[in-house]
Amino acid sequence: MKSVRIVIAVFFVCLMAGYASAQLIVDTAQKAATGRVEGGAVLCFTEVGYDVDAGHGIGGAADVKRSILGGYSALGLSDKLDVYGALGLILKSEVDASSGSGSGFMLAGGGRLDLMDVSVVDVSAYAQLGYVSEGYGAGADGVILEVVGGVVGRMTVNNQITVFGAVDLFPFSDGEVDVGGVTTDIGRDSLFGLRGGATMDLGSIWLRGEIAIVGETTVTIGAGTYF
Repeated sequence: MKSVRIVIAVFFVCLMAGYASAQLIVDTAQKAATGRVEGGAVLCFTEVGYDVDAGHGIGGAADVKRSILGGYSALGLSDKLDVYGALGLILKSEVDASSGSGSGFMLAGGGRLDLMDVSVVDVSAYAQLGYVSEGYGAGADGVILEVVGGVVGRMTVNNQITVFGAVDLFPFSDGEVDVGGVTTDIGRDSLFGLRGGATMDLGSIWLRGEIAIVGETTVTIGAGTYF
């Protein structure tokens, strides 16, 4: 009976599907100025792929679908480094081919570091620790802890428009999904992802749009400002 419940749990988890990248609420393409506080808000539609391991040689693959409304705040520590914190409300988290859905939240903290500036091109890096807690409906709940980092290249097109590209790395991803008392281990099925986007400076605020590919799909729109 235990084995049957494990198989059912794995089958349930392997149905999960949706839209998003590293689920980055913070704008990794820039850094807060020294002593300044930067803030922003985003709306993300995400899909992240996971490997599933229930033990006993039972496993598979899963994609989790999420819609996220989030915000972040960052403090510039120097002309090279800042630190930030982010909170995301998972408005909808669901399992594909299932009538159920749930909700949850995500927390993240990290930093952004300027590496070099060459003419109109800037190169920076970021790293963060993230935590996700959510429900999927039908009595299924999950928690995921991840370390995410990456390198971002940004090019200034004109006084208003900046375009950027990024390589995101996922060196650590560990989570559990509980279905009816049976726990299944999950972790990202890809070690890296690619992202691209643009920002538009409107003076007191800036707008941001980006999309992520490879192993996941992310569509993010947002805005930021200084306080």
